[in-house]
Amino acid sequence: MEEAFAQFRRVANRLRNPWRIEVDGLDRLPKDALILAVNRVGPMDHLSVAVSLGRPATVVIEPESGLRPIPRLRRTSWATDLDSLDHPAAVLARGQVLVIFPEVAAGNDGAVHKGRAEFAALAVAQRAPIVPAALVPIPRTDPGVELRYRLRIGEPIEVGRFADLAESSDITDGLILRGLTDLVMTNISQLAGRRYRDDYTVGRPGLVRSSASVARAERARQSRVERRAAEQQRRTAEAELARLLDEQEAARLDEAAQAARRQAEQAALADEETMRSRRQQSA
Repeated sequence: MEEAFAQFRRVANRLRNPWRIEVDGLDRLPKDALILAVNRVGPMDHLSVAVSLGRPATVVIEPESGLRPIPRLRRTSWATDLDSLDHPAAVLARGQVLVIFPEVAAGNDGAVHKGRAEFAALAVAQRAPIVPAALVPIPRTDPGVELRYRLRIGEPIEVGRFADLAESSDITDGLILRGLTDLVMTNISQLAGRRYRDDYTVGRPGLVRSSASVARAERARQSRVERRAAEQQRRTAEAELARLLDEQEAARLDEAAQAARRQAEQAALADEETMRSRRQQSA
């Protein structure tokens, strides 16, 4: 009876929320801003993921993905104006969840493919954790039941160690962002239990960068340069302050030592004068 009632509740919830899916590891999501990176398996992934997290989420949907906008779904794209409140960086600034699909489109070959690196650049610039997640099929034994997925959430990836790496340049930035992106995609493939292919989805090579993409990458690089310069200035100021404090402390110690020597000399003179007076009196 209990099992039948539980099944009834699942069916009722499914009818009330047809796009909501089961989520494993929801407690792994940080409370503040984060980027949730998910593999692409179908045309409605963005809706299923967004409505299943239990908190406000904005989905990055690229025009080239071929997905149609859905009313009331919070969405943005990498091409959004940088000063817009809908820009992905603004979403993170509000402490919300940014859902991205690095593959852009499903590969239809059962593999997790190479991801685009825009989200990695944003994560490093904003120092926002990246949480890998995978849409995993739920086995169905009943005939005629459509294929369903559940969302499996992995451990957050902190990006501070990537932001603090070698001095910024086009080459090092490219290597860092590519390495971070590949790390995320590898984690996603492990969560999904699918093989990883080090190439872009079929028909979407992602090798040609638009002028907007180049501009975004340059802004992210410049942001990192400015942040590192500010950090270096802070460290320099702290070092100078420490040096001044050390000099002041050394001066105080030297002054105290000189005062102690003067007191010792005065005490010695006083003792000598006392001894001289005693000798004169005894004579």
